[in-house]
Formats: sequence, C-alpha cells, structure tokens
Amino acid sequence: MPDLIKTKTAVVRLWLRVEQGAFLDKVLPELRRGDINGDLAEYLLRGMLDHKLELLWAAGLVYTRFNDLPPRLRALLLLSIFQLRYSQVPAPLIVSEAVNTVRELKLPHLTGVANAGLRKSQLRAEPNATDFVSRTAFLAVVTSLPEWILELLQQDYPTIDPLEMVAGYRASRRPWLRRVRQRYTLQQLEAETTAAGVELMQAPWNGLYYSPVNHTPAQVAAVKRGDMIVHDVSAAAAVELLAPTAGDRVLDCCAAPGGKLRQLLELQPQVSVTAVEKDSGRFRSLGRLLLNDERIELRQDDLLELQEEKYDCILLDVPCSGSGNYGKKPDSRYRHGSKELAELLPLQQALLSRAAGLLAVGGRLVYSTCSLFKAENEQQVAVFLREQPEFRLVGQKQDSLPWSAPGQVKFTPWEHHTGGAFAALLTR
Repeated sequence: MPDLIKTKTAVVRLWLRVEQGAFLDKVLPELRRGDINGDLAEYLLRGMLDHKLELLWAAGLVYTRFNDLPPRLRALLLLSIFQLRYSQVPAPLIVSEAVNTVRELKLPHLTGVANAGLRKSQLRAEPNATDFVSRTAFLAVVTSLPEWILELLQQDYPTIDPLEMVAGYRASRRPWLRRVRQRYTLQQLEAETTAAGVELMQAPWNGLYYSPVNHTPAQVAAVKRGDMIVHDVSAAAAVELLAPTAGDRVLDCCAAPGGKLRQLLELQPQVSVTAVEKDSGRFRSLGRLLLNDERIELRQDDLLELQEEKYDCILLDVPCSGSGNYGKKPDSRYRHGSKELAELLPLQQALLSRAAGLLAVGGRLVYSTCSLFKAENEQQVAVFLREQPEFRLVGQKQDSLPWSAPGQVKFTPWEHHTGGAFAALLTR
C-alpha cells in the first residue's frame, strides 16, 4: 500500500527541483516509482503550482518570516495549505500528517512551527481586494498568474474576466488524442471504444481529435498500441493550415519534440521533409522518434544559418512564452518574466524573416506559437507583412477552425477548452 508520508516527502522533493528550474513534465515520471501514491502526488504537485501565489499569500498571513524557514519546510507547508484550502481531508488529519512528514524530512526541531501555524484559521481566509495595493496584485493572488502576465492578458483580451481566463486554463488540461488515420479507421475506433465502455468526445475543429471523457489516455487501448497519440487539438491548426500536397519539399524549422512533424506525415505521407533542430538534446530525442524514416532529413542546425534552398512548404513553430499552456504546464508561468518575453520577440522576427527567404514563390509558410500574447502572434505577423510586401496572408479555407482573422487561427483555453495556440498562413 502506498505510504502517505513518503508520498508527501516525494512531492516536497520534486517541488524544490521545479523551484530550482526543473520542468514539471520531466519530473512527473519519478512519481510513478517506489511505494508512493503517484496519482495523489501528481494532484498535490500540480495543485501547489496551480495555486502557488495564493498559497504564498495564505502562508504569509500566518508565518511573517516565511522565507526564512528551511526550503523543505516551506514546501511542506504550502502542500498542507493547499490541502486545507482545496481538499476534503479533515484539517486535524492534514496537520498530523504534516508533523509526521516534518520528521521524515529530518527537521524534528520544527514540528512545532508546522503544528502551530497550520492550526490557524487564517489559512482558509479568502483574499479581499481592499487588502491589496492594486487590483492587479489582488487578481494575481486569486488567479496565481504573475502580475506581468495578467497585465498582458487583460491588455490583449479586455472583454475577458481574469477569473474566466484562469478557469479556462484549468479546463485546458483536458487530454486530447489524435487518431492515426493510416492505422486506425473511424469505424474501428467506434467499435473498440464502445465495447470497452470508453466514451470519447470528438473535437468540433478536427475529425481526428478526441478527448476521453471517463478514462485517462493510458486506459485507452488504442493509445497503448500507438493507433492514437496524445496531442492537443490546438497544436493541429498549424499543420492543417500548411496542407502540403504530394511531392512537396517541406521544411520544419524548429522540429522538436516532433508532434507536428508526425502529424504532417500522417496528413500527407508523400512528401520529403527537412527537419531542423538547433538544440542538441532535443535533436537527439527527435532522432529517436523518427528513426529510419527515409522521407525525413534530420539536421542539427540553426535556421538562421541555413544555406539558401527553396521549399514548397515551411512550418515555423517558433520558441515562445508558452502562455497558451499555463494550465497544462503551471510551472511555466513562474519560469520567465517580461524581460525574457522582450528577448524572444526579436528572435521570433528573425526566424520568420529567415524562413521567408527559404520559401519558393507560390509556397506556403505557417508561423505558429503556443502563446496567447498578441506581441508574439498578430503583431509579429503585422510587422513581417510591412517589411515583406511580396507576402500575404491566405484567407479562410476551413470553416471548422477557429479563425480570429483572415489567414489566422487562434485557440484560447477559455473558449475552446484546449491549450492556447496561434497560427498564421502566409504565401509568397
């Protein structure tokens, strides 16, 4: 039987690693090892990250020198405060478990600190706007979105309430599965899932995408076989817009981790693809994913330094803030600040300009991000079109996609219950 104290100790350990820069999706597999409750541990770790700013605020009501406490104790207190505020576990039991976990963390001299603080009723208080220096500061605590992110989102989406935004982010955790069209027919899918009692919801924007309603992806037999792939439906728009035809030469500019490349080859098997990835680690993982596929030429290279060649189709999924995925990857909202975003913008513009130079006349180029910030999306495209008059946006072709403007598609978590994503189709 999983050990509850060891489970919480594992959560504390991984919380500290994420705080030091580790990516959540990289550490989560460690929660499936040993005699710990992996599902509970993931729930706790994700919940702590999802409500981090709120938990820190609540901790500050009780512990006036919270930041002076040992990191392991701070992490355990935040875990316990999360449970006090969001779980159905009785408060005395949470406090008792916390005290025992303090001992497991080799901090027995601090059991009294944990016990006394966690018993205080202020930990369940709700934030009051009048107690904050600004409405943005208040909303940052309520939504656990840093102030700079809130300010950008409110600037870009002034009609959307921040509470609706954060609710959308949390709803966007819904897993989406893509049916591999060459391996699995719609009839096979319907027959198998019906027999297994698996209920799937089909995405209205793409007939190959489904979300399991009453099962996790790991419980769906087609996923185990590789006939369905976990891939957010919002990510599909870029490849669907590109729509390569048989015989096209395709350039995938920032190819790792390879989800869009696999989708592209499913959509049109009769293409040749040059897949470029600059980062050595990501390049190696991409090679393992696409091993021995003769249609693909893998290059560990920098797009900005590619030799002049002309391609019929170019997929440019640029490095971005990842602001569309704050729900699925709650750690990412605390990883960067406005300074890092400002540094990304000129890189995105340089990559777009370089990719444009590699496109044949009449070719198709898709610029895409997993961001919601207009500075990374619509504004980048507008700047590019002013500087490159021989390019234009290609208007609406597929009514099923959520078009935000001619030639531009956008998914938002609060409207579509998916990750946030943007894609623009350009032609020369």
